[in-house]
Amino acid sequence: MRFLLLLLPWCCTLTALAERQPLQIGVSINPLVSVVAAIGGQAAQTSLLVPAITDPHTFELSPRQLRTIERSDLLVFVGLGLEFWARNFSASQRAKLFLLGKTLLEDNPHVWLDPTLLRSRLPELADRMCGLRPELCATFQRNLSTYQALLLQLDQELALEIKGWSKKNFVSYHPAWHYFAKHYGLTEIGELKRGHMSDISIQELQELLKRSHNSGASVFLIEPRGATQQVSEFATRLGFEVVEVDDLGLAGEDYISLMRRNVGALARVMK
Repeated sequence: MRFLLLLLPWCCTLTALAERQPLQIGVSINPLVSVVAAIGGQAAQTSLLVPAITDPHTFELSPRQLRTIERSDLLVFVGLGLEFWARNFSASQRAKLFLLGKTLLEDNPHVWLDPTLLRSRLPELADRMCGLRPELCATFQRNLSTYQALLLQLDQELALEIKGWSKKNFVSYHPAWHYFAKHYGLTEIGELKRGHMSDISIQELQELLKRSHNSGASVFLIEPRGATQQVSEFATRLGFEVVEVDDLGLAGEDYISLMRRNVGALARVMK
């Protein structure tokens, strides 16, 4: 009995230390790191799983990243098939998941490129963090409120810029910009890739060129990952004006800066 009484203060100390440890949050893609960090603040430590220079559609987990997943309290993923490598997760690993695209009925995973869709999912993310650290819930909710205001300001800024563009239609290499275009009144006429793995057929390309001509779409969006130079040269030969946009961002680039950079690049050819 005396031994148990002696252990009791140590148990209480260990519990208190565990509560003061920052939340360990694994984040699948680069643009979401700054989003999660903004809500978690100093009470959370984020770890990026898929490096910014890597295509998440062809990514394979390394032993180091598996260890990150194991020690994480929460895993913030997009879902909708983007993290295909998570299909074989164990039950305990799946229990850690927060899926950004969970509420959508579409199968296109690029939801973060619409700031309003991203913003709509953050209250639930903050609630998950509160459930893991109830004593820090007020901090998470305060951080959420601050960041939501920044996202609202960003959305209004981008909408005002895009409203003044004379060109509203474009063609892209792969369907990353569907939600972005839908929200801001643009039209993606089509893509060179079917989904993320295979190219469209010659017949589909001919139909795409016909639609582009009829709609007046003269701008072609490429991205910095993949066969960028070859795709750019091909699109140029087809008569498009090529612009590079980035759905995943540079290493360490925050979400708001990424979205402003993309809209700035588009503005140079869409105005």
